[in-house]
Amino acid sequence: MAVTMSHRFDQDKRTLRAALRSGRHGALDYLVCRFTCDCRAYASWSKFRHEMADPLMIEGAVHHLDLLADLAGAPCDTLYAQTWNPAWGAYAGDSQGLVTMRLENGVRVQYEGAKTNAVGLNCWTDEYIRAECERATLVLDRRELVCYPHDPEGSWRNIKGVASQPIPLLDQPKWMNAWLIEQFVQWLDGGPPMETNVYDNLQSVAMVTAAIQSSRTGQPVKVQALLDGK
Repeated sequence: MAVTMSHRFDQDKRTLRAALRSGRHGALDYLVCRFTCDCRAYASWSKFRHEMADPLMIEGAVHHLDLLADLAGAPCDTLYAQTWNPAWGAYAGDSQGLVTMRLENGVRVQYEGAKTNAVGLNCWTDEYIRAECERATLVLDRRELVCYPHDPEGSWRNIKGVASQPIPLLDQPKWMNAWLIEQFVQWLDGGPPMETNVYDNLQSVAMVTAAIQSSRTGQPVKVQALLDGK
């Protein structure tokens, strides 16, 4: 059994993952992700999401936190979150959130998720993800990935003086759910277990649970302790 956590198997996100895994940009320091939409009106994000508790975390951030932990290359150690719903959001539960994570390998993550903003800067599949690495800054924005290499001879440079280098997206026949179904069939035929097999996917469930718990208690949560039943 596996879960179709399709977001981390999308073409642009997988290209960013390959760039981080290549080692060309040095060690990964931290990640920043922005997912912001204008779905404040009732039923604009399907009726059931406007009537449930914690819609952002359960229906949106579960994919993003899963993706970010995968990009970082380690399980989440500690998570702190604040979630809420502004007066102009037609939701019964929290539709906005800010999450800070520390992964077991020391990588930090900052996540911004919003469903009731005035405008959708980076909505579903068009997220902004910035990876700060030892030798470069990688920016994925609306499905375009670019690299800003570090110049050891330069100092106090800002974006206006730095030329970006586009990174072409990976190319293959299938992405997202179609690719996941193919992986599942290959697993049934004796291939390796899927990355999103049910046991490993508990990490994603634990991160969402930790975010909800952290927001309600105001305290950081040890994610692996949830999986250990502590």
